[in-house]
Amino acid sequence: MLEGIDTSPGGLAVEVIEAVGPRGHYLSQDHTRRHLRQVWIPGLTHPRPPLDGSPLPGIRQRARARLDQLLAEHRPEPLPADVQAELHDILNAAQQELAP
Repeated sequence: MLEGIDTSPGGLAVEVIEAVGPRGHYLSQDHTRRHLRQVWIPGLTHPRPPLDGSPLPGIRQRARARLDQLLAEHRPEPLPADVQAELHDILNAAQQELAP
């Protein structure tokens, strides 16, 4: 969504909408098959239902599970050495300036 929405006639599928009409469906349309995977559906708020028919956890449980996963697995890349040195210099200068 941050990339914007294509509002050109092709992006909006104006011809497809006109061809399908109010009671038709879009699944048989070539345009739909070509562009369906471009639509982002957030898994946190719109998860796929479990295949075994079990109840879906609530949004808070899903969000907490995702947070726990990110905290456990995320390994950020360290900053380059020159950037770390510059940050260290900035912190040292601030400490000296704020020292009583």
